[in-house]
Amino acid sequence: MEAFDQTPVTDYPTPRLPDSDRWWLAIGGQYKHSPNLTFDAGFVYIFADSPSINRNEGNTPRYGLINGSYDVSTTILSFQGTYTF
Repeated sequence: MEAFDQTPVTDYPTPRLPDSDRWWLAIGGQYKHSPNLTFDAGFVYIFADSPSINRNEGNTPRYGLINGSYDVSTTILSFQGTYTF
């Protein structure tokens, strides 16, 4: 399965929220060991465009120039066991 998630941050990205559009790739499965016991596993990889930032709020140390880009990706791995009685 894949999904596209569009960023809500369009005007002024900040270092606290370096967001961009991202793609989700996911796969999962289930193994039924017995009528009462199942195991589930899932894997998700999220990757995004490399957001860049160029802000100049002044020339003091408190409000300095921030210029750069971010590498954005996330990996999620999950396992679950379920016993029903």
